[in-house]
Amino acid sequence: MPVIRDFQIQHPGVQIEVTAGNGALNLARGECDVALRATCNPPENLVGRKIAIIEWAPFACTGID
Repeated sequence: MPVIRDFQIQHPGVQIEVTAGNGALNLARGECDVALRATCNPPENLVGRKIAIIEWAPFACTGID
């Protein structure tokens, strides 16, 4: 993502580790420092900003070999 690349260029001393998954990590328990979530309505206790447009597409196969 360009936003991560641009951030690393501006802040080379900050280490970024990206973990992708369907589960939500808990910011309050220190499971992560920053969460990128695909939602138009973040919970009231979080601050949300639009940083990208996400394209979604369904995929399927014709059968199992």
